Amino acid sequence: MNLDTDICYRAVQSRDPRFDGRFFTGVKTTGIYCRPVCPATIPHRKNAIFYRCAAAAEKAGFRPCKRCRPETSPGTPAWLGTSATVSRALHYIGEGCLDTGTVEDLALRLGMGGRHLTRLFEDHLGAAPVAVAQTRRVHFARNLIEQTDLPMARIALAAGFGSVKRFNVLVKQVFRATPTQLRQRAGTVSATGNTLVYHLAYRPPYEWAALASFLAGRAIPGVELVTPEAYRRTIAVNGKSGILEVGPVADKDHLLLSVSLQDLDGVIGLVSRVRRMFDCSADPAAIDDHLAADPLLAPLVRRRPGLRLPSAWDPFEMTVRAILGQQVSVAAATTISGRLVDRLGTPLASPRDGLTHLFPCSATVAAADLAGLGLTTRRAETVKGFAAAVASGRLVLDAPLGVEEFASRIVELGEPDGFPTTDLGLKHASVGIDLHARSENWRPWRSYAALHLWASLNDRLNRKGLIMDTIWYAELNSPLGKLTLESDGKALTRIRLPDEEWQPDPKINRVRKPDLFKDAAVQLGAYFRGEGKDFDLELNPQGTPFQKKVWDLLREIPRGQTITYGELAIRAGNPKASRAVGAANGKNPIPIVIPCHRVIGSNGKLTGYAGGLEAKKKLLLPTLRSRLIMSSSTVITLL
Repeated sequence: MNLDTDICYRAVQSRDPRFDGRFFTGVKTTGIYCRPVCPATIPHRKNAIFYRCAAAAEKAGFRPCKRCRPETSPGTPAWLGTSATVSRALHYIGEGCLDTGTVEDLALRLGMGGRHLTRLFEDHLGAAPVAVAQTRRVHFARNLIEQTDLPMARIALAAGFGSVKRFNVLVKQVFRATPTQLRQRAGTVSATGNTLVYHLAYRPPYEWAALASFLAGRAIPGVELVTPEAYRRTIAVNGKSGILEVGPVADKDHLLLSVSLQDLDGVIGLVSRVRRMFDCSADPAAIDDHLAADPLLAPLVRRRPGLRLPSAWDPFEMTVRAILGQQVSVAAATTISGRLVDRLGTPLASPRDGLTHLFPCSATVAAADLAGLGLTTRRAETVKGFAAAVASGRLVLDAPLGVEEFASRIVELGEPDGFPTTDLGLKHASVGIDLHARSENWRPWRSYAALHLWASLNDRLNRKGLIMDTIWYAELNSPLGKLTLESDGKALTRIRLPDEEWQPDPKINRVRKPDLFKDAAVQLGAYFRGEGKDFDLELNPQGTPFQKKVWDLLREIPRGQTITYGELAIRAGNPKASRAVGAANGKNPIPIVIPCHRVIGSNGKLTGYAGGLEAKKKLLLPTLRSRLIMSSSTVITLL
């Protein structure tokens, strides 16, 4: 695939940073190749040759420029003019596939022969897979040589070389200097021992604040910690545990990665994973220009230029997190994930700053008892079944674009064109718009559009300039009387019983939207008719951590059974907390669905209920419940 040489030369003349990493310029008279932003004298047009990647330039005999340092460029966007197959292959190479395997091994994973894969690389990139992998290794090695004081033998292993001899030969061949000479020129180092500090270059702008906010709301307790300044998490690489940290650097076009690991061998693959996690190879100018062409997205893009698409450290971890997050709020899924880690995760030998555990592996989750985590029986079975499939090898999670069969909600896995059109948040951010049709115009960057729309939900301002929360509601006729259902746009947040009135709040915008509650109406109707099993609704009750723990325990009480406050306190881990449990029970904002009516006194008598004792009797007692049960032809109605 040929580059437009006129456009490339104009980009070189302007030193436009938007083209950095998208191509490289070989200069015939000097034998070097440069980035488009190189400060050196611009070559004459007749002396310039353009290459799609550094490997192609080196294959042609050019050596890297010492001024612009091509090995520090932000990288070529994987989707830029390459086929889907080449894009997937580049991902696997970045993960180290050719550090230990062959081109035939890589081709087999892609479902083709090695010769055909090589032809595709030559057509699209101008270099063979081996050359691309070799350039990746030698450029990474140079950065380690100049940024660390690691011995050369360890650098060779960390960069994926099979031998120190091969490492020495290639470094000298590419940079016209030995590894020792490169280190002497660099002077100081920025890392020592088993700690690696590495610069993750990107194309500006980079909207770090929005990315950190997105990750903070989903950080798994004990595994991840997110602040406005940095993202930290526990990791395991080649059986060794450690901690990585990533954060922005003021006035610099790179993120700073710090990795503390017992063994840095093969760390080149880790760096590639982190670059992908933080979307460092994205081309924000191209993405923003494309999305801003739509009037719906234009103001959102102006508000957050350079918005990045976060990816997952580990597909298994992310998919489990997504399963736990179905039908519950983001906050609830985070809480349950933390309980899973606390029970099943591997403790770190040296915990740091609240980072205490590794996320459990698939075999551990598959064999575990998940009772008491706040999961419904169906959800627990789904998690265990998924983990068993991964542990047995029946399901392989190595697709670079995410687990697409499960990806309607997993934009976090890093697929740039994923778009969950059924997501309630997206619907509320684009009321009156056919998202399925409209989003076709946003390809191939629909995931970025989704992030902009989600972020816009937090940007609503009232006329006074104050943040205004929106509460969506509907009223429901039921055998108990009129119920009022409320939602934050994504999950059910409250059910008001007939005697509970709404108190107006000037900071809250209350909007009637019956269509939002169709699933809740259907499930409540089945419940009142004595049909169905557990409620399967996304919930987001607001309360203290202790209250939420009690409410999760309430959801585990089987239908038709009761429990005393004392027994509930024992399940909550504090046998003396009966009164606290009772108070939490009384604060339950989503009665019926969170069945606080199933809690009775220690003497077996009914106790207070927000809807009144008569309502509690109707919900509990089989002899009286006949008054409540409707015929199968009766349907409760939304008002």
